[in-house]
Amino acid sequence: DRRPAGVLEREFPGTGLSLDVPPAGAVLDILVENLGRVNYGPDLFDRKGITGGVLAGDQTLFDWTVFPLPLDDLSGLAFRPAAETGGPAFYRGRFSVAEPNDGFLALPGWTKGVCWVNGHNLGRYWRVGPQRTLYVPAPFLIRGENQVLVLELHGTERDAVEFRDRPELG
Repeated sequence: DRRPAGVLEREFPGTGLSLDVPPAGAVLDILVENLGRVNYGPDLFDRKGITGGVLAGDQTLFDWTVFPLPLDDLSGLAFRPAAETGGPAFYRGRFSVAEPNDGFLALPGWTKGVCWVNGHNLGRYWRVGPQRTLYVPAPFLIRGENQVLVLELHGTERDAVEFRDRPELG
């Protein structure tokens, strides 16, 4: 019912979430992220997504509506004030550049997600690292007003990013 219930991660297999479902029922939304692949060792066969079904008690849930979240064209996004967001959300900010130069985007206080500058995907960030900044090449920037978009999957402690002149690689 649009309230975060928890996060399941592959580092903790066999875990589950306890949910209180009212007698009238509830809507269960599941956001599945395809966070990289293991490319070595015994976990080489690394399936993604919901691979064994979803159980409510002993009952398998059926009749899912599945849809992708295409991230190649973000022009149709609708934004609300940052105070109204929570859980997975897109954030948009604007910043001014006098002279485009290479730089690095830092996201202190953010948890995990993806960043774009002027429509160019910079990549993923994650509080646990390994990198602490994302490279922003000078050609991605323009003189004057620029835009940064952030898809934050878990929530942020602050709704600001930082541009730096040096990388922090962790």
